[in-house]
Amino acid sequence: MRVALQGRNKPQINTLIFDVSGVLLNDLYAVWKADSEAYKYCGVVKINSLESFKESFKIPILDYHRSMCVPENIIPELEIKYR
Repeated sequence: MRVALQGRNKPQINTLIFDVSGVLLNDLYAVWKADSEAYKYCGVVKINSLESFKESFKIPILDYHRSMCVPENIIPELEIKYR
């Protein structure tokens, strides 16, 4: 993000960049840890390794939750608390 100062203490944002799914920043580890914690909190199977996560992850995320045997009634809670 570039910020140009306009007058005294008045930053103006000229550019805002969104990083979608690790295009600019590799967020794989953080996503794995967050999903692992979310599943643990909800009593769902734990994702033991980053490799296991990479092999099982899919988009859309709803398909991923279902493939991980997350009960349908827990999915909305996961999405609210962890997305």
